[in-house]
Amino acid sequence: MKGFLLLCLLPLFGGQRSSACPHLCSCHDNQVDCSRRALTSSTLPTSFPAGTTSLRLHDNRLTSLPNGLLENLREDEYALLKDSSI
Repeated sequence: MKGFLLLCLLPLFGGQRSSACPHLCSCHDNQVDCSRRALTSSTLPTSFPAGTTSLRLHDNRLTSLPNGLLENLREDEYALLKDSSI
């Protein structure tokens, strides 16, 4: 599927954890949904709640991810980047 990218085992990227849900996203349980928000690399949140197991970034205007953004995702966690230009 074109434009589909599922990232697993992401120790090469870094990020910060916080207790609050990012302003432009919605959170439920351990899932953070930042999809369909017209986010760009410069408007993407830089921290996510501790314990996040699913990070949805699909259907945005992302062309790259900031260094360190996904560092704290464990191997059983994932980020979904479908229909992005990454």
